[in-house]
Amino acid sequence: GKLAQNADCRTRIAHEGGITAILDAMRAAPTDIGIQEQGLGALWRLAQDATNQGQIVQEGGVSLVLGAMADTASGPRVQDWGCGALCNLALDEGHRARVAQEGG
Repeated sequence: GKLAQNADCRTRIAHEGGITAILDAMRAAPTDIGIQEQGLGALWRLAQDATNQGQIVQEGGVSLVLGAMADTASGPRVQDWGCGALCNLALDEGHRARVAQEGG
């Protein structure tokens, strides 16, 4: 999460496979609130960059964010950080349509 606050770090994280690793971890542990929280927090920050938005959407991130929000609703940060991730993804018109299409 916090490393992704810096634009250069966001680029580096994505370049080194960080987005894929985050999404894979979230897929592997869908009921682990801690993993979902941290994953959503990182995606929220990483999705501040247009290139990262595209990768997150392309790799199924929208459905993972929505799934985490539906499956682990007891975690308040899951809801907060999930909304942040969706908001950043929806900054792009095409991604906005995808978020809406998937129920966001």
